[in-house]
Parts: sequence; structure tokens; C-alpha cells
Amino acid sequence: MADIYLAARYNRRDELHYHRESLEGRGHRSVSDWLDGDAIGMTKSDIAIRDLRGIMGADVLVLFAEPMAIYSQGLGKGGMFTEFGFALGIAKHSPKLIVFLGVNGNIFSLIEQCDDLGIDAPLHCGSWADVLNVIDAWEHEATL
Repeated sequence: MADIYLAARYNRRDELHYHRESLEGRGHRSVSDWLDGDAIGMTKSDIAIRDLRGIMGADVLVLFAEPMAIYSQGLGKGGMFTEFGFALGIAKHSPKLIVFLGVNGNIFSLIEQCDDLGIDAPLHCGSWADVLNVIDAWEHEATL
């Protein structure tokens, strides 16, 4: 089963607990330690490094994307886009399935297959059920 990193705005943490539970119920493992809110005694740098390590160890990154207007209104800081960029950046050496759930946030979400960079196009899903189906299909293909 897959190790999966869920990337979203911090204030969506409670909602993502549901998604983590549904993944774990299917035999997957969440490597999104930020969902537990266990940052007592950690510096912001420590937290960022913990999250980047989670992404490095993940097979799949699911980005819960939202309209960019949310960030211009000060409703989020956009750290999940940094996490997405990090996953893209290490994809050549640590292949990952990258899935967008929701709207396309910026031009990087529209990247297509780019063999010389070792990047597979992120997959776009309209619902959580679609995300689960994509992960199942990807895992099935990996076992062939």
C-alpha cells in the first residue's frame, strides 16, 4: 500500500482527518504529520523540515487546491504550494504520483509530461472518490 502526503491549508486539518481515515481504511498510510498538530517545542524550521521529510517519504502527494483568491484575502499562506513544488522538484529522483483535488491554483498545476525533467503530469480530480480511484489504479499499475 502507498504512503500518502495530504497537502492543504492548515485550517482544513479537521476535514483532512476524515480523508486520512478513509485512506488508512484502504490500507494506505498517511505521512502527513502536520495533521496531528504536534508541533509543541518545534521551531517553524523544524516543522517545515518535518513536512518536507514526509513528502520525501511519500509515494503520493494529494494537494487540496483552492482558488488563489483565498490567499490574496489572507485566508491562507499557501504552504501547500511549496509542498507541491518540492514534490515536483524531487520527482526525477523519487518518483511520485501527484494529484490535485479541486481547482488549478497556478500555472505549475498545469504542467504536462516532461521527460527530460522526470516529471509526470499531475492528475486532476473533482472529488475525493476520484482521488481514491486514481490512487488504486496507480498502485495496480505499479504492481504489473
